[in-house]
Amino acid sequence: MATRILLVDVQGGSLAARAASLTPEREVVVSYNLAEAIALLNQLPPFAEVLCTCGSSDGDGIAFLAQALECAPKTTRILLVPHDHLDVVFEALNRDHIFAFLPDDCAPETFLHTIESAEKQYATNMAESELLEKTLNGSLQLLSEVLAMAAPKQFGRSQQLRECIHHLGTEMKAESLWELETAAMLAPLGYMTLPPTLLKKLNAAEDLSPEEQQIITRLPDTTSKLINHLPRLERVAEMIRFQNKEFNGKGFPEGAVMGDQIPLGARMLKVLNDLLDLEAKKKFKPTALAMMKDRFGVYDPAVLEAAHTCLVTKATTPDMVGVQELSAADIKAGQLLMDNAETKDGLILLIAGSRISKLGMERLRNYSELAVLKEPLYVK
Repeated sequence: MATRILLVDVQGGSLAARAASLTPEREVVVSYNLAEAIALLNQLPPFAEVLCTCGSSDGDGIAFLAQALECAPKTTRILLVPHDHLDVVFEALNRDHIFAFLPDDCAPETFLHTIESAEKQYATNMAESELLEKTLNGSLQLLSEVLAMAAPKQFGRSQQLRECIHHLGTEMKAESLWELETAAMLAPLGYMTLPPTLLKKLNAAEDLSPEEQQIITRLPDTTSKLINHLPRLERVAEMIRFQNKEFNGKGFPEGAVMGDQIPLGARMLKVLNDLLDLEAKKKFKPTALAMMKDRFGVYDPAVLEAAHTCLVTKATTPDMVGVQELSAADIKAGQLLMDNAETKDGLILLIAGSRISKLGMERLRNYSELAVLKEPLYVK
């Protein structure tokens, strides 16, 4: 894919004239309007670099690049400055961390060399970001699997939720799929703070006292506070905090936040959690989604429609087609568990709908070797 470069020419021609020297191996987009340029930076695919002229002495170009940092933090930013405006350069570099500045009459070879350096910086930014996201996501996945051993009902469901939100996020072309999946994985974390007696009552679907119900209602906020201080998980924490908030503004947490003000990830979690609840009550997906559609104002209509598209319309394979009956010795990591994996005395090890991980596979085989696992296992 060709490198995309955005030239923002608020002076009308001085920067755009250089576009010819950057083609054809680069895709160059020229904008003469700062608002239009910000809109372009918010679109996909991303730009590797954005170059902007300084503009008038009020620093329009500098202000634009500072805003560009907010909406496209990985994009490398370069400022072209007239000789009589060099006094603004140091402020721009120190305050806004602009990668480089160039005199507006710099030589073509200097201009091209800076472009090439900026491309290398962008590649470095993207590689570091990908490495961090993969490492973080892998660590959180392992944490979720370990916690599933202690609370299989709650954390086993998070695996179902993660798979659903991946499909839903893909369907809605949401940014940062890893954040959505992380929110799904960590959403049940607050359950680990519950007293064992309360967790047991929940699993047995027993009636709760008003005080116990208040604790359960606050669980999203509890979970949000547990992870909010972790680097790069601030937005994930907000998704989890608002996961039970209705689209019309009702529900926890109390306040005036409603509609599109609720984080998109939280709106997705609301739809998928309620969908899984209805499926647990033996409702098929199409029926469950139709019931949810009748709950006017509870869900984001766009999320509900996308959920129907990716989980029903595009999911054409019947649920039980391809199901195999296997012993624990024959199962493989990545297979979908179609029924609970339990011990002979009724202890749930993994819940139906879970993807069997390597850790889960080893656990099932260990129980099988001790002759306490119910077999066969139903997987696909």
